[in-house]
Amino acid sequence: MTKCNKILLIQLILFFGIPKLSVFCAIENPVYEWLKHENSPMNDMRIYEGNIYTIGTSLKKWDTLGILIWEKPISGTKIEISKTGELFIIGNFNTASILIGNVLLANVDNYDFYLAKIDTSGTVIWAKNCGVLGSDKAKDICLDYDNEIYINVEF
Repeated sequence: MTKCNKILLIQLILFFGIPKLSVFCAIENPVYEWLKHENSPMNDMRIYEGNIYTIGTSLKKWDTLGILIWEKPISGTKIEISKTGELFIIGNFNTASILIGNVLLANVDNYDFYLAKIDTSGTVIWAKNCGVLGSDKAKDICLDYDNEIYINVEF
């Protein structure tokens, strides 16, 4: 099998725009080489050193054949990967607290978001509640060349 040059994420949207089914596949010249079906929605995905990382109701690492390497019980909305391989995850929560790896984060008020740094084996390095008073939701994350973190937040 050749190394794929594109990964395609398709989500079947049903019922008020909520993703109900996620499918991703490797595409090569232009025939897909494999197709992966997930019964839970994937919010985002990134590729690093030939592995695919997806975030949704859990954080997952896949190989280039679409075989699941590991799954961690960390839900989130977006994922970004630094040039040295650290995963940065953002997620939103409206419960009293949320457990990210072994870090328990308390909700400040109503709807908060978190930022977590995770290594490529799925170990949580740190996690921080980034919420303030009132509702605030993280929408997107990006890293610049110096690995500075930028988060798009809706207040």
